[in-house]
Amino acid sequence: MNEWELWTLALSELDPLLERLIEAENSRQQEKIILIPSESLTPQAVRQALGSVFTSIYAEGYPREETLRTPEARLADFSEQMAYFRRYADRRF
Repeated sequence: MNEWELWTLALSELDPLLERLIEAENSRQQEKIILIPSESLTPQAVRQALGSVFTSIYAEGYPREETLRTPEARLADFSEQMAYFRRYADRRF
């Protein structure tokens, strides 16, 4: 196995045992009532987001005040948002 394959293989190909363990835990959470607060269920959409490419991005702090007052439609205009960040972002990143 070459190094590139580690980045491109599916979990089932790379570690079938871990995939089976994840499936078993998923079944356990769906079939049982778990009353331990630290083991509360996570919605499917949250699990998808956590497993996305954004897992590789580090961010800290709060959004700027202007962002909190901006309408959602304007926030969804990626061209405008990217233009802003290209203009004002720290050039080191």
